[in-house]
Parts: sequence; structure tokens; C-alpha cells
Amino acid sequence: MAPPSKTDTVLLRMPGVGEKREEHASAVDAPFRAVIEASPIPFALNDEHANITYLNPEFVRTFGYAREDIPTLADWWPRAYPDPAYRAWVIAEWNDRFEEAQRTGLPFAPMELIVCGADGSPHDVIAYAASLGTAMSGTHLVVLYDITKERRLAEEQRRLQDHLSQAQRLESIGRLAGGIAHDFNNMLGVILGRTEIALKHVDPSGELHAHLGEIRDAARRSAELTRQLLAYGGRQSGAPRVIDPNEAIEGSMHVLRLIVGETVTLRWRPQDDIWLVKIDLVQLDQILTNLCANARDAIADAGEVTVRTENATLSHGDFAVGEGLAPGEYMVIEVADDGAGIQPDVLRHLFEPFFTTKQADKGHGLGLSTVYGIARQNDGGVSVASTVGRGSVFRVYLPRAVPDR
Repeated sequence: MAPPSKTDTVLLRMPGVGEKREEHASAVDAPFRAVIEASPIPFALNDEHANITYLNPEFVRTFGYAREDIPTLADWWPRAYPDPAYRAWVIAEWNDRFEEAQRTGLPFAPMELIVCGADGSPHDVIAYAASLGTAMSGTHLVVLYDITKERRLAEEQRRLQDHLSQAQRLESIGRLAGGIAHDFNNMLGVILGRTEIALKHVDPSGELHAHLGEIRDAARRSAELTRQLLAYGGRQSGAPRVIDPNEAIEGSMHVLRLIVGETVTLRWRPQDDIWLVKIDLVQLDQILTNLCANARDAIADAGEVTVRTENATLSHGDFAVGEGLAPGEYMVIEVADDGAGIQPDVLRHLFEPFFTTKQADKGHGLGLSTVYGIARQNDGGVSVASTVGRGSVFRVYLPRAVPDR
């Protein structure tokens, strides 16, 4: 049989229940039908006149098309491949493979395709065609093996592996940063202490006093950076206690409005009956101020930042669990902006210390790493979703706590 025309597809045929069968096919029809109808793989048959003559039950279940929906290849083709450019490519590629198989006598080379189901859902398939030989002259079989679930599972496993690798890398960086910051903090303490003593013994109006004052101020700024590194490395000291997060955030809203500025609208959306958390109030303020400052910087002119709280129960299938969180109950602080969004290649480095896309005088790259470190120190985590040109959403997960007794 010649290959299909450039405007036909090759879905395949077998007489339906109750149809008149050709005499030469009667010897194979019954056992063939039993196998194909029980198969968990979608099969279809077509004849030399481009009629779709049979769809097995699995084909109907998988793609949602009954035979009356696609009686001919002309009906099937635009429904299965609605995009004209993609449809043209599939037709050309299919015919080339079919002609090659007939010319060489070799099997049809399988194709990976995306078939549109009756409900509009895409299906990743491996497609294969074959002639059924002299016993069913003019009939061809098409197999559309649906690999959608396998493909999605592989993508999910890859995504989870990427997140695990990133979490492990951040943890390693955190341990290194925390260790260095701890030792550096001790040295800064000596510098500050000795400088304060020296300042008391020199003339306040003298040049030496001015130099010592600059040393003290530089040491204090360095101490602030060190505290942020300690937070990232999970070695920041604090006094955690069980708090109502809505009350704590409500008390910070005035300061947060000053941080985002007059051109940015700050909205506060607390959830009622929010779960309690156990955290140091200073650390909670650091989370809020850093996230709001980051949101403000993402907005070029006027815009909106929204702070929300909500309760979340995470299971093994949740995205945040893939970010390194254990399944369980969490209180979530969400800070969303409608700013520029974050490029995909930047996302994977977002929580690394000293990583920044800002100008040198606009930030030192420790704001988001501080948020990450505080969340991890409190057995929580951070996730981020962003669309370039539409904004970003940061979600900080903190474990649910019970009230102190």
C-alpha cells in the first residue's frame, strides 16, 4: 500500500462490532480483536480510503474521542493537532517515515508526538504504524502509546532532585558562612571594645579621635553584616517564644510602609485563626523588612506589595516539601509584589549570600539569604515563584507551635 497523502493521517482500521468482515481476514479477526480490545495501549485502524474504522476501548478512554467523533482521518487530524504549524510538521514527518518503511522494508520509526485530547488536554505519546499484511489487505495499525504520566513523573523527579541539590548546596554554604562569621564576630568584638577604650583616652577634638570614630563605625557596619551571615548559617542567637504572628506583623506595618515608600501601596491580608509560631521577634522583623525591601526594589515606580498570612498543611506531594520542608503544619508569611519579576537563571542563586543583581551601592546581597537562614534556623523554609514582567511571591514557612504552658 502506498503511504498516505500529504493531507491524510494514518490512523488505522479494524471492522467494528457487527460490521461485515472481509472473507480473507476472518481467520485472524477474532483473536486479533480480543487482544486489541483488552490492551492497555491505545490502538486504531484505518483503511486505504482514509476511513478510521476502529478505535479500541483504551484509545477512547485515553483521548476521549469516540469513533463517531473522528470517522475519517480528515476529522482526526485537526482535532489531534490543532496548531497548524505543528500539524504540518507531524504530517510531513509521518509520511517520510512511512515511505521509508515501505521502501526499505524496515519497521516504521516511532515518533514522539503531543496529541490533543477531546477535552483539550495534551498527551505525550510515542506513535507507531504498521501494515497488517495480506490477511487484512489495505488496513494499517497505529499505536499511540501514552507516556504522559511517565513524562510528568520524570520531570517531577528531576525538579525534586534539582531542589534537593540546591538545598544541599545552600546548607553547605550556610555552614561555611556561619563558621567564618562566628570567628569574625569574635574579632570584631575585640576591635570594637579596644576602639571604645581608645576613644576615652584621646582628645575628642583631635584628628586621632576622628580616625578612631571611623574605625568604630566601620566595625559596627561589619558587625551588622556578620549578624546577617550568622542568621544565614543558622548560628544567630535569639530568644524564640510562642507568638501570634498576626499581632506581631500588625505591629510592624508602620515601619514596613516606610520601607516600601510612598509610591508603593502596602496591603495587609491576615488570615483569621492563624496558627501560633515560635520565633524570636527580632528575627521575624528581619524576615519582614528584608522581603518588603526586596519587593520595593523590584518595582520600578508605582506598584503594590501584599503581605499575607495563612495556615498550610504540607504533604509529600507539595511543592514546598520539595524545597526541603518536612510534611506538617506551617504558618505561612507571603510577600507578593507586582514588580519586574526574576529571571529563571537568577532564581537558583537567589538565597546565596552576597549574590545580588543590584548595583554595588544598592545592596550587599544578604537580605534574602538572611530570610532563608532564619527560616531554616527555625525549622522552616522559603519558596519563591516569579514571572518576568508580572512580579514575585515569596512564602516563608514556619512550623506551627503550641502555646507555652
